[in-house]
Amino acid sequence: MTDLKIGDAGGKTNYIDAQLMRDVKERASRPAYSTEEVLDTSAKIKEPGNEAFRAASGQEGSVFDLGKVVKLYHRRALASEGMGKMARAVEEIREALCLDPNNTQIEAKLKE
Repeated sequence: MTDLKIGDAGGKTNYIDAQLMRDVKERASRPAYSTEEVLDTSAKIKEPGNEAFRAASGQEGSVFDLGKVVKLYHRRALASEGMGKMARAVEEIREALCLDPNNTQIEAKLKE
C-alpha cells in the first residue's frame, strides 16, 4: 500500500499512511465518536501532521495560524486531564510549548 502525499515544502515531500486515512474515512461514516475515540485517532495522525506543519512553517503562504494550533493543543491537554489521562495531557502541553515556547500560560500549566 502506498502512502498518500500530504505536502511538499521546501523540496521535502511528506506522506501519511494510506491505511490510516482509510480507517479515518471509515470511522467518519459511523455515529458520533466518543471522546476516547477522538483522542486515540488524533494521537495516531498527530505526528505526521506535525511533521507537515513544521515543514510548511516559515514559508510564505503557510495556511497555519500558529496561535490557533497552540490553543488546540492546550484544549486537548485540558480534555485529557479531565479524563484522567495525565501522560497524554503533559504530551499535549509539551507540544504546545514546542510551537510557542514563550507562552507563559501553557508553561504554568505544565508546572502544575
